[in-house]
Amino acid sequence: MTPAEEVARATEAAYDAAWNRADVDGLLSCLTDDAVLVNPSGEEARGRDQVRTVFEGLFAGWAAGSRHESRVVRADAVTDDVVVLDGVARLTGLGPDAPLAVGDDGVLVHEFTEVLVRRDGRWLLAHVRAHASRG
Repeated sequence: MTPAEEVARATEAAYDAAWNRADVDGLLSCLTDDAVLVNPSGEEARGRDQVRTVFEGLFAGWAAGSRHESRVVRADAVTDDVVVLDGVARLTGLGPDAPLAVGDDGVLVHEFTEVLVRRDGRWLLAHVRAHASRG
C-alpha cells in the first residue's frame, strides 16, 4: 500500500465512523474549515457552517440511523501535502424520503472524488464530490 493509499484509507475510516455515529462534529473534524461538499445531485455546501447544516439535516431526516461505508479505489499524491482519491460509498438504512436514487432496500451506492490536504500535520478533506448515483 502506498503512503497516499494509507492516508486515504485512514481518512475515510474516520469519516465513516463519524457518519455511523451521526456525529456531526466528528465529520467536521475530518474536513478543512473551507471544505466544499458536492452531493450526487450537484448541490454544494461551502464552508463549515453550510456543511454543518447539511449534515444536521441529513441526520434529522432521511439519513437518520444510516450506515456509511467507503472503499478507496485509487489514491494519488499530487504533492507531499495533497492527495486525490477516487472511491465508492455504500449507504444503507436510508429513509424512503431520500431525494436521491435509493433502491427499494434503502441502499444508495455512489462514486466520489476527494482532495485531501495536510494542514498542521493532519490530513483533512478539502473537497468532496459525490457522483454517478445509483440505487
